[in-house]
Amino acid sequence: MPILGVILGHRISLWVGRIGPWIAGGLLIAIGVKMLRDTLNKRSADSQGQPDPTRGWTLILLSVATSLDALLVGLSLGILGAGILFPAVVIGITASIMTAIGMFLGTGISRAFGRWAEAFGGVVLIVLGIWFVFR
Repeated sequence: MPILGVILGHRISLWVGRIGPWIAGGLLIAIGVKMLRDTLNKRSADSQGQPDPTRGWTLILLSVATSLDALLVGLSLGILGAGILFPAVVIGITASIMTAIGMFLGTGISRAFGRWAEAFGGVVLIVLGIWFVFR
């Protein structure tokens, strides 16, 4: 998905020209804000109980949401004219490692750090988005 996003981003960048960094920054800020909002909403949802995220439609929707996030990050990189090989490899390796960790230690890590890790990721994306806009 990030590679597809970069391809689309390169094509879009021909049309958007100088406002490309503003669009890329805005997309990253929007993703970061969404992650922070989702983190805050999980607090109230945790007390109500949630469906099992490893089954049925919940799994499909989570997979699509994750893929769309990667597509938007790739789109932002493409608009900026950044290369994709290194970011795609890093995204792939990070996703693989985090999936393995999640499979082996998921329950304990999720209880201890899950919400905070997602919030931290959101803050990082917001900072990157601001940097893209004002660099």
